[in-house]
Amino acid sequence: ALDKEDSGKYLRLYIDKPEGITLDDCEKYHRAIQPQLESYDYDFLEVSSPGTLPFSRKKHLRRPPALAPVKKLPPPLPEKQFCSPG
Repeated sequence: ALDKEDSGKYLRLYIDKPEGITLDDCEKYHRAIQPQLESYDYDFLEVSSPGTLPFSRKKHLRRPPALAPVKKLPPPLPEKQFCSPG
């Protein structure tokens, strides 16, 4: 998720696996994915586990597949610049 806050744009990625996530897992994923995201406009990259969230529906108890595909997004479009006439 890309969240805009007063201090900048945060790109937040959540990772999970059946045995849980460690700080080392987050660090390894951060180092692996950061070079692939260089062309995107963000100030901070955060990688974390979803943590222990309260479950409100049965679907929350289902685990995602062991491996989820990661797709590289196309580079962002260049920003348009507008000039006033005159």
